[in-house]
Amino acid sequence: MTVVEGKWRVTIGKKTGITESGDEISSPKGIYHSVINIHQTTTKWL
Repeated sequence: MTVVEGKWRVTIGKKTGITESGDEISSPKGIYHSVINIHQTTTKWL
């Protein structure tokens, strides 16, 4: 998925990082993942 607007804290497996507008992320099938909005407004993604 691609972050269009905003900022997320993303965890994939045991790794955590911050994504911002324009960043792309993916998670392999069967791997634990979570996404938390850390932006002041709604975050948009594709």
